[in-house]
Amino acid sequence: KQWYQRRVRGTGHSSPREGAVVSVSWTMVHMDRDLEARTAKFMLGDGAEDGIVAGVEAVLLKMVKGETATVEVKSPYAYGHVGDELLAVPGGADLTYSLTLEDFEQAKYKYEMSNSEKLEFAEKAKEMGTTYFKKGQFQQALKKYAQITEYLQIEAEDMDDMSDSDR
Repeated sequence: KQWYQRRVRGTGHSSPREGAVVSVSWTMVHMDRDLEARTAKFMLGDGAEDGIVAGVEAVLLKMVKGETATVEVKSPYAYGHVGDELLAVPGGADLTYSLTLEDFEQAKYKYEMSNSEKLEFAEKAKEMGTTYFKKGQFQQALKKYAQITEYLQIEAEDMDDMSDSDR
């Protein structure tokens, strides 16, 4: 059985990248039982904050605006061996999602950002990293902390623009 099947071709040509703000709707099914119908708007890469499973985020990176797809999300990329009591998802459950990428606002590439935008991005990443750390979500915290160092690295051309007293 195929894990991804496009049902409706989208209108766009590009896919959202991590950091894009996406609007998505879905239904989630397990063994022919509807478990959730939902619409969400969130930043790709931070979906866990809104209860979005990793498998859904991974698929959204490949979709285009307006596309609808049926996706089989295996347990490790959904709720794992624990499940989700609130949604009645049993541990170890593989889930079927019918996803529609309604719209997205593309994230800027690092090179497109001004230094102040990079600093603002790094501050938000620090806040998110700390939140993840306090919740015991260490992989997500580490990812956010790595973004801080990536975005705050001084580019060679930025060094040329700085006066000697700023260095």
